Amino acid sequence: MGSIQIRFFAFLFLLLPVTSQSEALAKAQIQFEEEETYLLDPEILHPTQFNAGLDEIAVRRRMMEGMLKSPGKLARYLAENRASAVVGPGGELYLIDGHHISRAALDAGLKKVQVEIIKDYSDLSLQEFWKKLVEKDWAYLYDQGKLRPASELPKTLKELTDDPFRTLAWLVRKVGGYEKVKIPFTEFKWANFFRERLKKVDFSTPESTQSALNRALELAASKEARDLMLPGALDDGPKSLTARSAAKCRAKYMELESRLFR
Repeated sequence: MGSIQIRFFAFLFLLLPVTSQSEALAKAQIQFEEEETYLLDPEILHPTQFNAGLDEIAVRRRMMEGMLKSPGKLARYLAENRASAVVGPGGELYLIDGHHISRAALDAGLKKVQVEIIKDYSDLSLQEFWKKLVEKDWAYLYDQGKLRPASELPKTLKELTDDPFRTLAWLVRKVGGYEKVKIPFTEFKWANFFRERLKKVDFSTPESTQSALNRALELAASKEARDLMLPGALDDGPKSLTARSAAKCRAKYMELESRLFR
């Protein structure tokens, strides 16, 4: 994205009015084109998952709040972390990627996020629509590991419930415990792996968070993780726990910790 575009988006962020959800929905009734990116109110985006890592969202929200006085930087951050959505029955928009960034923007008071429209399924029935999303792995219908029907999904991003293991999976990836890969719902797959082995995590203090992260890093580096072919698992497992890499993990964690507990 060029500097002129970034300045343009930054200018838009300064001028965006506050609108109600009903007003936002009315304004969004336009003909979306596939593979095009739009500036949209996150309030109109429907989730395709039940949970999110609310502590991760809090970190992202604080990052955005810190950028409010630098709109160009904020616009660049949102462009680099744009969400993806599909058009569903009735022209409604359903997120297939970017739940955390979109919810964080909403919590930070932003009225626009960048959303790329991947496919238009507005001609499908609701039943056909959800079947298509499940087939493409674009919906995650597990609530902390338990399968639920699509009809029970939250209607808005604000209704997403917390899965602390999703935050743990994000932390492990951020400090190098596994690689970032373009596989849908990677962090949820790791979250379930950690959930089955740790049972409980506590992010209430830096000490308890570091303890959970250390144990999760050990699990991520295990032969079991590789045997299960978890997405992004390191081929040489213990690599992430060598002295040199451990120092990098610690430095990255300290950076994240400052946002988790400030």
